[in-house]
Amino acid sequence: QKIRELIDAGKKPEDIAIIGRKHANLEAIVPFLRNEKVPIKYEREQNVFAEPHIREIIMIARYISSVIGSQPHESAQEDLLPTILSFPFWGIRRIDVWNISLEAKRSGKTWLEVMADMGEPTDARHASGAHGRRIADIAECLIGLSVEAKSAPLELVLDRIIGAHVALAVDTDKEDDLDDALEQEKKPASGEFTSPFRAHYFSGEKFSHARSEYLSFLSSLRVFINAIRAFDGFDSLSGHLTVADLVKFVDMYEKNNLSLNDESPFVTARSAVNLMSAHKSKGLEFDTVFVLSCQDDVWASRGMPDRIPFPANLPVKPAGDSEDDQLRLFYVALT
Repeated sequence: QKIRELIDAGKKPEDIAIIGRKHANLEAIVPFLRNEKVPIKYEREQNVFAEPHIREIIMIARYISSVIGSQPHESAQEDLLPTILSFPFWGIRRIDVWNISLEAKRSGKTWLEVMADMGEPTDARHASGAHGRRIADIAECLIGLSVEAKSAPLELVLDRIIGAHVALAVDTDKEDDLDDALEQEKKPASGEFTSPFRAHYFSGEKFSHARSEYLSFLSSLRVFINAIRAFDGFDSLSGHLTVADLVKFVDMYEKNNLSLNDESPFVTARSAVNLMSAHKSKGLEFDTVFVLSCQDDVWASRGMPDRIPFPANLPVKPAGDSEDDQLRLFYVALT
C-alpha cells in the first residue's frame, strides 16, 4: 500500500526496489502487489522443467512417442494415461478415470479403446452423455496426435497439444508483443475437437487479468523449445525436430540431474517496481528501497546442515556461510 501511495504521489516505479534474502520472500509479496495494481519487474532463474504446464506437455509427448515406437502387438506406455487424464485442463471426472481403468481390466481392451467406446455408452460402467463424448474426443485427439507425430515437425505437434499456434520467436519481454505471442482462441470447425490446454490455462480472460502468468508461461515454453533446437544429440532422418527428439532431450537432462533455467525478466509494465534478491542488488542504486523479512533467522539462515562434515583437520567452510558473509549481504541490501 505504501508503494501504491508513492506511485500515486508521482514517484516513478523504476526508482523503487524490494529486496529479499530468498526468492520465497519475494514471491510471497507478488499477489499483494498485483492486488494494488503495482507494476513489477522480477528477474530470477526458474527451472523450466518444474513448471506444471511444461511437465504436462512432456508427459503427453512421452506417451505419443511410446505409441509411435511400439510394435503392432505391443502396447504403448499406458501407465502414463492415468496421470495424463488427470490433468485439470481435460475436465475429466476422477470417477470416469476410475471406470476406464476397471473396464480396461475387465474387457482386456486398451485404455484408448475403452475411451473411444465411451462416445456411445451401453451400460453403467461408462460415462454418460457429454462426459462420455468428451472422453471419446480426447481418445481421438491422442490417436490423431500419435499418427501425425510420426512425420510432423515437433512445433506442429506442440501446437496440437496446446490447442493454439505458439509464436515462439516473439520477444516476450516487450508488452506490445504479447498480443501476437499466442494467437487468440479460434472457434474450431463444427464437430472438431481442439485441445483445451490453452483455453484452460491461458484464455482471453487470463490474458487480460493475469498477463504476468501468461507471459511467464510463454517465456518458459520458448526457452524449452529453443533449448531442444540447440540440442545436438538428435539425429532425425526427417531433417526436423520430432517428438522423439523432445523425449531424448528431456531424458538426457533428467539422467544427469540438470535444470533448464529461464532467466527472462518477469515484467508487467515498461515502468515497474524492481523485485530482486540481495545478490542481484549489488552495485545498484534506487531512490526508495524496501527490505523484506529482516529477521535473524532469515538473513543469517545457513539452510540445511551438511550431512557429511569435513574431518576435524580440515576446517573448511562453504563460501558465504559465515556470519560475517551473511552480515555483509544484509549490508548490501541496506546500502
